Amino acid sequence: MPKPITIPCLIRSPRTTFSLIPSLSPTNEHICNYNTIDDLNVINNVCEDAHRGYKAWFSRPFADRSEVLRAAADLVKKNKENYVDAHMAIGAGRQFAELIAGLAHKIILEHAMPISRPDGEVLKSVMSQLALTVRSPVGPVLSIAPWNAPTVLWARAIAAPLAAGCSVVAKASEKNPVTSYLLAKDFHEAGVDVDALQVVQFAPKDQPEATKRLIEHRRIKKMNFTGSTQLGSKLSEIAGSVLKPTLMELGGKNVQIVTPDADLEKAANASLFSAWLHNGQVCMCLDNCFVHSSVYKDFMKILIKKAKEMANSEVPFRDMEGAEKVHRLVSDALKKGAQTVFGNHRPLDSVFMSPLILSNVNPSMSIYYEETFGPVLSVMSYNNIEEVIDEVNDLKFGLKTSIWSRDVMKAISTAKEIDSGAIHINGSTMHDEATVPHGGVGQSGFGRFNSKWGVNEFSFEKVITANS
Repeated sequence: MPKPITIPCLIRSPRTTFSLIPSLSPTNEHICNYNTIDDLNVINNVCEDAHRGYKAWFSRPFADRSEVLRAAADLVKKNKENYVDAHMAIGAGRQFAELIAGLAHKIILEHAMPISRPDGEVLKSVMSQLALTVRSPVGPVLSIAPWNAPTVLWARAIAAPLAAGCSVVAKASEKNPVTSYLLAKDFHEAGVDVDALQVVQFAPKDQPEATKRLIEHRRIKKMNFTGSTQLGSKLSEIAGSVLKPTLMELGGKNVQIVTPDADLEKAANASLFSAWLHNGQVCMCLDNCFVHSSVYKDFMKILIKKAKEMANSEVPFRDMEGAEKVHRLVSDALKKGAQTVFGNHRPLDSVFMSPLILSNVNPSMSIYYEETFGPVLSVMSYNNIEEVIDEVNDLKFGLKTSIWSRDVMKAISTAKEIDSGAIHINGSTMHDEATVPHGGVGQSGFGRFNSKWGVNEFSFEKVITANS
């Protein structure tokens, strides 16, 4: 077996001492070692370097910065297999890993485009001869992304601030330190200076204090975080204490609504794809499926038939913590009257779990409200669409909703009543593309990633008036 590689921090600061920590796969295979910064006082140097990097990066001609991002996108496409391998090493299937790597390339390329577009307006003013607005970068940005879809999540966490003219300090995930390193190396090769894009890693015991220091540092002007609602809430509290803005892309409790006139075959296919992709370990994965009572039995027959036809090979959870959470939610639901109509809920003894379909799920069960983050689809019947809308809007999350109906105009009317970051009519909740804004409402977060919306998150409107 080849010797595991070592993933370094990518920082300018000299005289820094590092520790070496192993990163393991879901089945405890040794993936790599990663360097962690021992002395947290180095954080000050990193942030000061980020400030200098921001000044230098924003001073470069806009055409130059746009070309650098295009070059980075080309390198990510060229090195696609490296990203796929890194993702598969932590438990992803090849199909999902390839999908995510391809989307990362498109997202970086899309972020190169707004750099050369007009970004201001000439205003009417009675107090000045000239009044106009321009967009200015906020400054150095702290980016934090998780392990589950790392290539695309890190791509936009890095590309959006850079496109706005900011520098980036990327705090790598200890569950997958490889991907952020690979992306940073490609951005550096494309022409981004090390001061403008640094990658830092800390030991698990130092993570809370290191993150707090990074957020509170005077040179860091904004944070973007993709991850759990629980951790996002804690980080928002730290940022709020120093009045620092954040972009939060958090968890979801995603819903699908199947109306009486829906194409049941397509809706069933979308249900299984949306709920089980990557073992359900994506914030956009489907949790609750509401089916009109008039077609419920027919839908369930189709759904179970298709589930049996699928290759239900078990995909591992990233770690036992994730597996234990899903097992707890399912066990609670079964004790309170839910039924398993597909799959096998067995005693938990590993990170592997078979996909499940549950029926008779109701609001007395934790799984009805909590993000599952596992391969579990809960199917419920309904009679009144307005009641379903109320149920969906009562959830604390609001990331993705799917509506299946042949009456598209009626579905659009329903979509307008639902509090969700995105509603996909006759489409999957698993919908993320470079040209479409991505984000949620409620405890699914605030702010938007992707394209011009993502770039604007890291700049602010500045007014300039002039008189001769």
